[in-house]
Amino acid sequence: MRKVLNLIFLVSIIAILSVGCSSTNINGETHGSFKKKRTDSSFHKIQIDKNVEYIKFDLQAKIDEGIFKIIIQDPSNKEYLSKEIGMDEKLKEDFKIQSPKKGDWKITLILEKAIGEYRCSWKAK
Repeated sequence: MRKVLNLIFLVSIIAILSVGCSSTNINGETHGSFKKKRTDSSFHKIQIDKNVEYIKFDLQAKIDEGIFKIIIQDPSNKEYLSKEIGMDEKLKEDFKIQSPKKGDWKITLILEKAIGEYRCSWKAK
């Protein structure tokens, strides 16, 4: 289990570093799968410059136990998405934000005594 957590941490760091550059084609992803109850949170930043036309998000989660929350905020902390699912619930969201504000967008993932899996990917162009 420790190796899996280390791998998830490493993948998250790579994703953060890969989206940290100012570019007009930004892709990233974070995901996790866990069989034992897990309580923690993670934070991801997407740096958007003025040339970005849109950000597209694809979110999926299946929680067998506990609670999973996801919050997506623009640089002024306006929430574009705030979802919470619990035991035996699924989340499937696929949406695009046209002409996003320039700056650091934030994705916050929160697990509260959760068992299940999630995947969050984004593409800015």
